[in-house]
Amino acid sequence: MTKKRLGLLIHPGEPTNNGVIRGVIRFVQTYGGWHIATHYAVPSLAWRSLRPWQGDGLIAMVYFDAQYQALLDKGLPVVNASSRVETRRLPTVCSDNLAIGRMAAEHLMGLGLRYFAGVGRGGLHHDRRRVDGFERAVIRRGHRCERLEFPVQRQTVNDLSYLRFLLRKIPPLPTPIGIFAAHDNLGCLVLKACSELDLKVPYDVAVVGVNNYELLCETAQPPLTSICQNAERIGFEAARLLDQITKGTAEPVEHLEIPPGELVKRRSTDFLAFQDPDVAAALVFIHEHASEPITVEHVLQHLAVSRRTLDKKFCEILGHPPAAEIRSSRIRRAQDLLARTDEQIVMVAAGSGFRSVSGFQRAFREHTGLTPRQYRRQFR
Repeated sequence: MTKKRLGLLIHPGEPTNNGVIRGVIRFVQTYGGWHIATHYAVPSLAWRSLRPWQGDGLIAMVYFDAQYQALLDKGLPVVNASSRVETRRLPTVCSDNLAIGRMAAEHLMGLGLRYFAGVGRGGLHHDRRRVDGFERAVIRRGHRCERLEFPVQRQTVNDLSYLRFLLRKIPPLPTPIGIFAAHDNLGCLVLKACSELDLKVPYDVAVVGVNNYELLCETAQPPLTSICQNAERIGFEAARLLDQITKGTAEPVEHLEIPPGELVKRRSTDFLAFQDPDVAAALVFIHEHASEPITVEHVLQHLAVSRRTLDKKFCEILGHPPAAEIRSSRIRRAQDLLARTDEQIVMVAAGSGFRSVSGFQRAFREHTGLTPRQYRRQFR
């Protein structure tokens, strides 16, 4: 059978783009039926070659409105694998940007911080959605969140005007504060602004970025905590959707959001803002041992307080007892395993610190409203 020609309008180089390309390649290698067009052996087409290119389908990462319109004008089956621009008339597979913001909020709130800010570019759809998710999660917990939105879309991210903007906006914010940046490069700019303002990271400002671009995150001062996008899965699902569209088994316009990967902790958030040393020490122990079948008694063995005192302190500071924190930490780990791996349910339960599958399934449903299998189907 003649293979269909697939063009990738994805610029290789950045880890997220490379991950999307790898996901597409994995789908083609697994299911066949497609031949990926290359340019000098690289599986990527330049946007300037779109108009004359002849093929059967396209997967693109749309960054600008002009690219969006060009794909609509081309008339070929196409799937967009980016959410930088809102593309209502194109099938799209992208990250669940609200979930990315929620993950950042949960991490920063778990440090005991009470003040928060989200940094993004107001002209970019995915930046707005990520900051929206962050803001909603923070407000839901009774905290206030400032939005620091760069007003211009097309400036380069390292433009001095971005830094000047942050140097104006950060000083009036209360400290200690948790700042979520919608991209790692913005997170690095926040770190640079903090350095120039003589604000200590993470003690005055704790910072989380997105993409886990190791070249940036590891060389930042201090190294930047970041949330991984599930880029390879985005590419795989984009290829699957395009294949279904060309076979007539999918809706012409369909949108699929992929949950984020893990949050990689680095020095920029290596700090607990709780003034109470017992609560801070208990949280460190719980988060480090969430994959084990620990109980509150295990936590108390590392502290010099009674169960009653620790329960009272947790409820006053966090609004729930330590047992609830242990349970929430286990559920968060289980959600991550279900979304990112193919581990059997019994292994997910064991890897999340539960002693039995039935106890895990009951606790998971109480916490999420879904069974573990329903959660996996929804997010995988």
